[in-house]
Amino acid sequence: MYLIKANDGLSSECISCYRDVARARDEEIETLITADLQQCAIDDDRLFAYLVPYVFQKLDVEAGASASVFNVVCSHIDARQIMQLIGEIVRENVTLFRKDSFAQIVAASLDWPTTAQWAFWHLVHAEGIPGEWLIQLLPKLKSSQHAEAAANVLLMLKRADRDPNMNMLRALFSRTPSAEDTFTIDCIKILIEDPSTCKRVSDNVGNLLKKQMAAGDLHMGGGTKGASKKSPQKLSMEQVLAHLEQFTQLCLMKEKKSAEQIFSNATVLEAFSEAEKNDKVAPLRSKFAQLFAVVNILRDESRDKEQSSRTLRGNRGSSASTSVSKANRHKDEDKDEDHVTKKKARRVITVGSSSSSSSEDSE
Repeated sequence: MYLIKANDGLSSECISCYRDVARARDEEIETLITADLQQCAIDDDRLFAYLVPYVFQKLDVEAGASASVFNVVCSHIDARQIMQLIGEIVRENVTLFRKDSFAQIVAASLDWPTTAQWAFWHLVHAEGIPGEWLIQLLPKLKSSQHAEAAANVLLMLKRADRDPNMNMLRALFSRTPSAEDTFTIDCIKILIEDPSTCKRVSDNVGNLLKKQMAAGDLHMGGGTKGASKKSPQKLSMEQVLAHLEQFTQLCLMKEKKSAEQIFSNATVLEAFSEAEKNDKVAPLRSKFAQLFAVVNILRDESRDKEQSSRTLRGNRGSSASTSVSKANRHKDEDKDEDHVTKKKARRVITVGSSSSSSSEDSE
């Protein structure tokens, strides 16, 4: 591998020799890359650091899709080498990850030692991987067992441009509700920090609840009759309500008031109004009575604010019209006073003129 890199500038076909070696040994090229990098890391860490960027430049398809290659790299790379590799990423010389294989590599990394996961997530953040690449993995993450990955997913969502589409919300709500696992709650809280995304999240939550009621997907484990046990169960309304109730318990009455905005959203309020009228949802209303009570309180507060704002606008309008009418009256009074003053002035002028003419006649 070193000789191929050293002579790479002489021929564009040098890397094909490496593939020929793998073929001659009847090995997958990913297996050969892994073995060679492992040996380099043991024999000469400088040679290892020298070859890693080249591997991802010239064998990007094979290396970028191989969990074993990433395992070797992240298990042996040190802080200085991470900085150098991140520099190659920033300068657009190297691309490590591929969308079609990223989730599988993350799933494999869950069993790596903490130090290897630490290095792996540094590289993930360096490439600015979007959260949507992890959607299929979100339901499988358990924050108690996969703390390193769960923490870094939260950082990904917090740092990246948040685009909370319905697929991401479905994946988050599909996680098993648990009082000890707040990962779903934390993700939703991050997604609604921006006011513009808060409305999109709220609309999606309301529409999801409406669709579940319309389709009859109400209870956990209540899949279609005859469905295979291995087939994934549909996301139920019970799961969504369980997460939302935990969300109200942990996130309401905070400084930013972003959690209250979800339950003041028109689409969410419509969904809960439909749920209150739907007889089939009665068991869920009883189970999540606290959640429905919170929604009703926030609905009443929203109405009170709206009515008070209308009253305030009305008072402002009436006071403005009153001010205008008063101003008009003052103008009319001023005009009358000016008219009277002018009349008096004309009289004085007339009297003065007549008296002066009388004196001239007498003379």
